[in-house]
Amino acid sequence: MRLIFRFSHNESPVLKMAVHRILLIDDDKDDYEIFSEIVHEINADSKVLYVQDASDIDNFLIAPLPEIIILDFNMPKLDGMECLKKIRSNKAFDKIPVIIYSVFYDRVDEAYKNGANYFIAKQNSIDSMKNDINKILNTDWNEK
Repeated sequence: MRLIFRFSHNESPVLKMAVHRILLIDDDKDDYEIFSEIVHEINADSKVLYVQDASDIDNFLIAPLPEIIILDFNMPKLDGMECLKKIRSNKAFDKIPVIIYSVFYDRVDEAYKNGANYFIAKQNSIDSMKNDINKILNTDWNEK
């Protein structure tokens, strides 16, 4: 993991860890392509691993583990909530933040109760998506 510093002229430097391994679980390949492009624009060193079918999650939760998991709610076969429960049932993934990334707001409270760290709405605007993804990549999840 590479260390990066971010600061403006009015503040002290803040040490943050650059995120390099992101696991995106979403059945919409177009969303993956847009998400991946934005991530690489923000941090070219990051790698976005993609799972289109959440029922295949076990094949991707192996070493080296992702540093962040981005999870859609509405998916066929295994929905996002069941996938979240499966991830959180394994203690090895306790420190990996899981961010729900969806157009559905109706199960946000349930997601937090089942171990989600954060929720962001899928955006129609590329600029809004960039802001949300930038926030995710530059949050110190160890302090959350």
